[in-house]
Amino acid sequence: MSLLLGCSKTPSTIEQALEQRHIQYDKILKTLDTTNELVILIYTNKDKITNEDKLNIGLLKHKKNDWSWVIGQNSAIDKDADIDWAYTNMDEKNPMFVDNDKIKKIVIQTKKIEKEATIQQSDNLTYFYLMMDDPQYPPMKMTGYDLSGKVVYVSGSLD
Repeated sequence: MSLLLGCSKTPSTIEQALEQRHIQYDKILKTLDTTNELVILIYTNKDKITNEDKLNIGLLKHKKNDWSWVIGQNSAIDKDADIDWAYTNMDEKNPMFVDNDKIKKIVIQTKKIEKEATIQQSDNLTYFYLMMDDPQYPPMKMTGYDLSGKVVYVSGSLD
């Protein structure tokens, strides 16, 4: 009687989890522990065709030293735009990021919520993220404020 045992290498780091799924990244900007088992990851990579920087959001499950990729999305960063943003519904944990150096505070409104996003800075990139408990759907309004509290950006309408 013979016994054949297989073993699979379980990723013990975020980087190994990304590599196992063949997800390209240049830098990991931020990880956000949403629970003891879910981690939101914000990272960058270069587009192979245009060579433009892209921001990416991923959701990973984490148990002790075991990391597994759940889902993610990426978006090209347009440095010439007044504001650049992306949104994704991921397992009812919904990060949003915005890129604009002039905005120091941003409030996101839908028909269900009104919340202030959290600001982060990394590698000369200012970005915001917002965690929501439920998936959100249009219409959506974003209001950006400068350091003095003056409105410097409005996008969308709740009508």
